[in-house]
Amino acid sequence: MENCIVCAAVPVNMVPYNARPVLRPQPPCFVRDGHKVRWNGRGFAAPMFEQLEEKGSFGSWAIQSLLAYFGPLVLLIITWSYLSAGEDSPILTLCEYVFIGVVSSVLAAGISSVAFEATVRGRWVWIIPVALFLAALASEGYRNVREVTYMFYVGPGEGEAGLGLVLLTMPTWSCCCYSITMILWRRHHDGNQSSPPAMR
Repeated sequence: MENCIVCAAVPVNMVPYNARPVLRPQPPCFVRDGHKVRWNGRGFAAPMFEQLEEKGSFGSWAIQSLLAYFGPLVLLIITWSYLSAGEDSPILTLCEYVFIGVVSSVLAAGISSVAFEATVRGRWVWIIPVALFLAALASEGYRNVREVTYMFYVGPGEGEAGLGLVLLTMPTWSCCCYSITMILWRRHHDGNQSSPPAMR
């Protein structure tokens, strides 16, 4: 503050350029649902997640990858245990794919709504799971073509053969749905106006 007072008392042309204070406007902050958020021109973002994006981009990507990979799968196992689902069938397997896709998409939409900057790294969650899935698919196909079918569907009485389906195929599908939702969410917000909406 002392430097600002001195500069105000001295003509501007007499103050060295390096000594002039530089004022950078900051995005406005609001309180939304009891949490402090900042309007970044595309949506409301939590300041703490913004710092994570700026200082630890890998950390943001890693956290989202773990959530997208294991979150829907754990919820599926808990739901199926509670409902006591019957033997495996094509219809039941299709329901599992739909369930995981919906849960991962809702998860991505919820995270991007709270912290919009998460879409920067969330778009790339699918890369490693897809690479591992393709490597496993090529390995199984090289040894036995029939083993490839177990990566997508396992019939009744073939539980042990379904480890690849549960631990790799479905989590990969989850990560792909998560990243697609992040991409669509970001494109949707990029088309919005740059001014923040009215706060109630």
